[in-house]
Amino acid sequence: MAIKNLLNLDKSTYQCIISAENQKSSMKKILILDMSDRVAGDIEDKLCAKGLTAQRMCSLIQFGQSVAITATSPNMTILVNSMQPDIILNFHSQNTETVERTLQLAERCGVRIVNCNTARALCADRARLLPTLRSEGMTVPGFFYGHPSQLLASMKGECICKDPVGHLVIRTNCGAISSREELVYCETLVPCNGVVRSVYRVGKLTFTMEKSDTLGKGRVLPSERVESKGAEIAVVDSICKHADLDYCNVDFINGTVIDVNCFPNIFRHRDAVDAIVEHVASM
Repeated sequence: MAIKNLLNLDKSTYQCIISAENQKSSMKKILILDMSDRVAGDIEDKLCAKGLTAQRMCSLIQFGQSVAITATSPNMTILVNSMQPDIILNFHSQNTETVERTLQLAERCGVRIVNCNTARALCADRARLLPTLRSEGMTVPGFFYGHPSQLLASMKGECICKDPVGHLVIRTNCGAISSREELVYCETLVPCNGVVRSVYRVGKLTFTMEKSDTLGKGRVLPSERVESKGAEIAVVDSICKHADLDYCNVDFINGTVIDVNCFPNIFRHRDAVDAIVEHVASM
């Protein structure tokens, strides 16, 4: 509004305008670093409906091209498409080295990264995560993304291999695990009844979902919200506390942990999507 117009306003109207402008400037700005189009779009819409400013980056390339960091001693500022985000929801599991450095700088600029960089690094480094879980008293096999020839020498003992795309381990056959159309081999199998149970943690809320692929066509079984009790829930509690995760999902086969993921696969779990929106809005 032009200054000359402000001068003609009565005091109460002027104060209302200033209050509204201050509220607008203090509104949380949230950047969503991609997920699936449908879910990321859903989260963006729901955050905007709550009066928050939300913006999606559909690819890492788009994110890299949109970032500008200004270094004004002693402070730094990060801008993405001219927006200075307060929170970055990082749902992308395959960050490049450049993006990782950018996220680290953003954290130094005071931007809240969800999940934080240190938590994501711990989950991504399987060689570090395994002893961490075991130090918490969990009996878990090793797990690894990629071809068996790339297995780390530091990952001793039982080991489960998974397809690099991150599809869940769902079938076992003759010393191999079938994941999508690829076969990856492992040292020791976890007996599988064709069902993988996922436990999601978003803030203080817990959800479960079971996935079945016994016929080679994935289908999701009925999901439920559960109370914080039981052996599986205790495992998830320990992982979230130790790794400082805002959200995660832990996958089980017959009660055995087969994966920990700080990028929750909530594509078909609407309650968990809503929980993430509420959790971020309350930050």
